[in-house]
Amino acid sequence: MQTAEELHRRIRLRKATPGDYALLRPFHYAPGSPGLIARSFAFHDTAGGARYPIAVIIYSRPTLNCRGRNQACSGYFAKITDPKARAMSINRNILRLSRLVVHPAYRGLGLASRIIAESLLPAGKPLIEVISAMPQFGTLFEKNGFHRIEAKPDRERENLLAAIKDAGFGLEPLWNPEPFLDDLPRLPREKRERIIRSSRRFMSRYRSKQLLCSTHAAAEAIKRIRTGGSYYWRLTGRLR
Repeated sequence: MQTAEELHRRIRLRKATPGDYALLRPFHYAPGSPGLIARSFAFHDTAGGARYPIAVIIYSRPTLNCRGRNQACSGYFAKITDPKARAMSINRNILRLSRLVVHPAYRGLGLASRIIAESLLPAGKPLIEVISAMPQFGTLFEKNGFHRIEAKPDRERENLLAAIKDAGFGLEPLWNPEPFLDDLPRLPREKRERIIRSSRRFMSRYRSKQLLCSTHAAAEAIKRIRTGGSYYWRLTGRLR
């Protein structure tokens, strides 16, 4: 049986292929899409002449609006008043670490920390950010030089999460919303209406009249509520 030291000597960071992520995707807790992928890297185990992906990291295009980013950067991007210029600056400077997957057979060997450390500069942007609703992963990011900004209290978000939990769901709808949305019409009326009411209140910040008057408010709220949680950021160069 190979040791961790032997494995680390053998593996090298390589650009990932769509097939690499497809093989490891079932082992990630969030089955949804990582968004628009900009860069991806992988480690492969080549023991015995095989070449199998054992870890993959995905960097995606950033969201244009992020409270944690505004706080971390002292409003650097928010101060750009022209929306088009602000979007161009965000995309020029930022990537979001959206997926990090290690094959279960290779966990506990330090691969997650190593693939973060080795891929930051090849990612090619001066600011790397992570938005995580799973606090147990915070130590990993902080160990690799990321700074954490706790999300500010969000009453509407917490009320929506409480309504979802009261209906018998945990955090699963955040990462796999389709079964939840399929079951929503069949929930008891009181629980269903509480979720829809909480969704509309949460979505009111986006000032969309169509969503406020639509039963699709819950679906849209689920998509956006995932941006809550802790914000982690690390500078690898100067903003430009």
